[in-house]
Amino acid sequence: MSSKFLKLNGSDFVKGLVIAVFGAVFVALAQAFNLPGFDYATFDWTLVGQVAISAALSYLGKNLLTDRNGSFMGVL
Repeated sequence: MSSKFLKLNGSDFVKGLVIAVFGAVFVALAQAFNLPGFDYATFDWTLVGQVAISAALSYLGKNLLTDRNGSFMGVL
């Protein structure tokens, strides 16, 4: 069930968490392919965390500002 305009439901938070995890995994993989060797200590974990938080907040913000029909702010 989609949430109403300016409302979030439980599934929005679960989906936001999934988006955050995928965002963090993709950044970590990108770093793994771009760094010489494969050492977890050389990863920029701050960046990985920032991307995860940004992705989750972006998803929640999008859901907060769209209605059940997917219209942004109820007009677009």
